[in-house]
This record gives sequence, structure tokens and C-alpha cells, in this order.
Amino acid sequence: MLRSLVCLIFLITLSLTSSYSRAKNDRNSLSHKEYSTFQDTAKAEKPKSNPLKLLLDALKFKKNAITKEQQRVMVLIEKIIKTDTSLVTVKHLEDFKLELAEANKEQFQTLLDLIKQLKIPENPTVSEQPESIPSGNKPFKLIKEPDPNDKYINDLVDRLIPILTDNKEEQEKKKDRQEQLKLMRDVYASKSAFLDTINDSTVIRYRLKLGHRAEVLGIYPFDIRNSPGKYNLSTLSSLLYDYYEIDPATGLSKNFNRWRDASIINNVKEAGAKVILTVGNKNSLETAKFLTNETARKNLINNTLDLLEQRDAEGINIAFTGLNKTLRPYFVDFVSDLSKAYRLKTKQYQVIITLPVYDESNAYDIPALDTLTDRFIIDFSNKPTNFPGPIAPLSDDSDYSIQSSVSRYLNIGIPPYKFILGLSYYGAVFERNARTGIERFKNYIPYKEIRLNHQYAPVSYNKDQAYASIETRDDEGILTGHIYYDNESSLEQKYEFIIQNGLGGVAIRDLGADEGYGELWDVLASKFISIDTISKELVPLKPRHANDQSIWGYIKSNSVAYYNALQFPCDEQYDHPDELLLTIVNIILGLFSLIIIIILIYQIKDKGEKWRWKKLLIKILIVSINLFIITIFMWLYIDNRFPWFGAGENCISMPFLVLLMVIFAGIVFGSLIMRLLIFPAIQHDEKP
Repeated sequence: MLRSLVCLIFLITLSLTSSYSRAKNDRNSLSHKEYSTFQDTAKAEKPKSNPLKLLLDALKFKKNAITKEQQRVMVLIEKIIKTDTSLVTVKHLEDFKLELAEANKEQFQTLLDLIKQLKIPENPTVSEQPESIPSGNKPFKLIKEPDPNDKYINDLVDRLIPILTDNKEEQEKKKDRQEQLKLMRDVYASKSAFLDTINDSTVIRYRLKLGHRAEVLGIYPFDIRNSPGKYNLSTLSSLLYDYYEIDPATGLSKNFNRWRDASIINNVKEAGAKVILTVGNKNSLETAKFLTNETARKNLINNTLDLLEQRDAEGINIAFTGLNKTLRPYFVDFVSDLSKAYRLKTKQYQVIITLPVYDESNAYDIPALDTLTDRFIIDFSNKPTNFPGPIAPLSDDSDYSIQSSVSRYLNIGIPPYKFILGLSYYGAVFERNARTGIERFKNYIPYKEIRLNHQYAPVSYNKDQAYASIETRDDEGILTGHIYYDNESSLEQKYEFIIQNGLGGVAIRDLGADEGYGELWDVLASKFISIDTISKELVPLKPRHANDQSIWGYIKSNSVAYYNALQFPCDEQYDHPDELLLTIVNIILGLFSLIIIIILIYQIKDKGEKWRWKKLLIKILIVSINLFIITIFMWLYIDNRFPWFGAGENCISMPFLVLLMVIFAGIVFGSLIMRLLIFPAIQHDEKP
């Protein structure tokens, strides 16, 4: 928004300068010769004005402006125009935007008040009528001649006010989004327990988990070599592994050679997402050849089943190119055979079909396919026409906008949740013919290159159609074309459309197209990730007492800490208790058991088996050794270096007492088996 604000200031004030000169010339009715003389004199007497200088003058001479904000804006403008009184470059405007934002990012209301006060009354100033008027004369009015500059300043103010208002709302929205994202990252980091204070005596401890408001599919081209660690895979519900290119003669793959060892699949599963395999082809001829070849169709079904079982994947996405009305029944038969074969398996594999934005040839029998598939993806990743404009406009008069396409498919009678919107992280580049001025589609460009190569270019935003655009220019500043793409604002509008219309979700093409820039992931997560509370409990706060520095106080406080750590091993607020006391207890019990063993051995050797204290010491030794074993287990349970049970990276939320009961039950069960089954069998074999 700030970039748009600065560019608007530049354009309006530039037109102000030229229009004011033309108005002045017309008013004075100068002849050509007089105008030349006047122009030469003006050049000699006054330097060429800067567009931002006019805005600066307006700020300086407005009496009721807010002084503090006024001075701040004037300093920033003066800093730019000092370097060159006649030229303001895009880089200067970018610096102005950045410095204005850094000076105070939140004071939009202050700046808005200043701009409102700059507006100049358009009605002429009427002087007060004199007290006495000569007889016979009509009352007269002194009218101040209107300044043409006032009109342009007022026009500037009228344009700036809505921009600043939108900017303020945008900043508030971003602030809420950042708070939500921070909470999500805390949950991602396994901080599942949170405390919320109710009053001085009570808090709520609640546990959270992340879910999805709708499905989020990320398309991963198998032939790219981006590191899987660069993606926020926790945001995805499924990964579309793209793609298995069909050999129409055999039904096998032409190019598939990384499926078995693709590390991205392991990472996706660790993040809790599913893996879907995409199969497709490149042209209509191959589609026709494959669909009319029954052997190839069977081979594809059997081969993809094997591939899904190899990597424990969840299903298949069918994305055919060039399907037409003639092939319509063949396609339905193929999907029917594939669906039956998949559903005969123990694991219920998903079947997804990718649809065009506008099925002009009526090639897809949607009602028949509805019963055979789980989802449809409406593919908005390609530009349907050569006319300049966005790849996926939200709404326009064409048949290729999101609203038009979704309405057509929903009117067939299919539930909205079955449709997923396929959007792109690529922009469409249009090149302008210098002679004719006509622009033609050139190529697609990933979001990361748009941000990197055009970071200083002014960005225009179309809110109705939900897209961003950039003008491309050569070194001499001549317009060479446009780039139409989606940024975080346009994607947010389209995500809102998905949620409000109850669609099944979104599919993003491609993972890695925005590498190095996180704003697209942030808006994706904020719209589709839900934060659910899985448990709540009221926790009373005990009044704090002065720390007891005595030995008994140390033992008491650590005993409570050990109890909490053992009872709630995965709760981070009870993590890392002081282990010194437990270590001392372990040493004492170990030494005590060792001393009893030494005494028993010595006394039995000296006084024989009939020593009177033998049985008592043996009982004490058994108790001591059991306590020693239990305290050793306790020490292992609360130490993060041993992540088998209890605290640690792979914490298992099982209270220590429950673990002891499981162990004790196992010992008792094993003893009964030995006593009732093993021992009688041994004794029976020993009898003659």
C-alpha cells in the first residue's frame, strides 16, 4: 500500500505541475513569441520544480496541520529532493517509502488527519460588505481569484484519504495474522500446553492441536532439486507428486525414476501429510491413443497400484491434456476401471481428477465421474488466452474467471466440497510490440524471480479481479510489457472465496516457486490452518510463600518438582527439575544395599546359616534394592538425554506410576506363568 501511495503522489503532483502551467498560459493568452520570451525568462529566474516539492510546499503552508507529523514528512521529502531538483527516480520513491515506514509504521491516523487538513476550500472567499454603501450603487463583493493549484491539491487529498484508510486496515489485519502465526509456530514446536490467567488465584491450562479448515495441496514437480527442508510441509494436507508421464502404447511411465527414493515423500509423511501421485500426458494425440488402448489402461492401473504401495501413498490425480467430446465415454470407462481396482484394496486409495477452467468441448461427464472420484481440481495454473491479464482473475466478464468457472461446475449439482481450486505461484509475462503497442503472452515467471528482479518497480493492485501487476521498462524507461501475478493480498481474497463458498480447498503450483520469500506461506497458513483446543483444565494458584532455605525445605520443594515431572512428563513447565537430590538418594540407596550385602556375606561365613539376623537383613536388602531400581528409573525418566519414556524430544505422555504398574503387572503375569506352566512341566520331566 505504501508503494502505491508514493507512486500516486508522484503521478498526481506531476500532472499538477504540467496542468498548472497550461492553465496559466491559457489565462494570460500569450502569443507564441511572448510565450517563448516568458519561458526563457522563467528558466533564467527559477529552477525547474520537482513534483514532490509541490507537496512539500502544501505541507509547509497549511496553518492547522499537525506539527509533529508535518515536520517528519517534510524532512523525508526534503532529503529526497536535495540530491536533484528536477528528477525523482523509482529508487528515490522506494527510499521515501522505506524511510516513511521505518519512521513510524503505525501512525496512519496521524498522517490521515494531516492530509485531511490540507484540503483547501473550493468556494471563493467573499469579503465582508462595507458598513456604508454609496447611494445609487449596488452592493458589491470582492472575490478572490481561485488558484488552479487548489484543485489539484484537493484532488490529491481525495485520492490519498482512501489509500491511507485501507493502509491502516491492512496493518491491523497483518498484526492479527502475525499473532495467529506465532501461536501456530508455538504448536509446531511441540508447545502443546498453554496457560491463560483468569484471576489471581486461577489459571486455565489448555492443550492445542492444528487442523485444516480446508485441504491444502502442494504440487511438487519431481524433476526439481530443491531441498525439502525449504518447505513448510506442516501447512500441507497433501503433496501432489508431479508427474508420471504416460507412454500411450504401454501405459507405463516415460520418465518416472525418482519415486522410490524421493526424500520429499519421507518429509511429507513425518509432517503428517498425505502423498498423491499425479499421472498425465502432454498432448491430445497421446490421450486418444492411451484411452483407446485397453491393455495400456490395465497396465497403468496395475503399475500405479504398485507405486502407491511402495511409498504408502494415498491415491492418484489424473491430469490429462486435450480430452475431447469423442473421448468422453472412454475416459469414464477408464476412471471406472481404475476406481474399482483401487477400492478392492484394503487401503482405500483416493481418486482425483484435474479439470480445465472451462470445458468448452464438454469432454468431462461430471455427473458420471462424481461417483467414481473423491475430488476435482479446477486448474487455474495456465493462461487460457493470449489477451493481457491475470492467470486467474477472481471475477471479470470472461468465461475464465474463478467465479464463472466455479459457478458452472456447481450448477451441475456437485457438492462444493468436492472442488479444489488450483492456483499458481507463477506470473504471466506479456511483451509489448514497440511498433503496434499490442502485448502478447511471452512466458511464465516464478514469484521468487518477480520479487528479486522487480523489487523497485511500482506494483498496481486490482481489488475487483484480485491480481497484482508490474510494468516492465527498458533502460531508457520505455514501457516493454506487463507482469500479472498473485501476491499475498490477491491470494488472501481467493482463499476467502474458497472458504466462503465451502469449496474443498486449494492446490498450489509449485512448491519452491516462492523460495526465499515467506509471505505467501504465511497467508496460506493463516487462512487454512485451524487451531483447536483439545483439553482445558482449571489450575488453582497456591499463594507463594517465602523460600525455605533449610535442608528440609530443599527436600520438600524438590519432592514436589519430582512428582510433577513424573506425573506430567511431556509438560514443558515441569521440565528440567533439579536432579541433585535424586542423585544423592540413588547414591545412598546403592551404598546402603552394598553395605548390607557385605555384612550378610561376612556374618554368614563367620556364624553360619543359622545367624539370627539373616532373614531380617535379607528382607531389608530386597526393599533397598527395589527402591534403588525405582529411583534409577525415575532419574532416567526425567532426564532429557534418555528419550525412551518421559521427558525428551520424543516424549511419551505416560505418568511414571502407570509405567510402574505396567512393569509390576508384567512381573506378576510372568511369575504366574512360571509357577503354573513352566515349573510343573519341569518337575514332571524330572520324575522317574
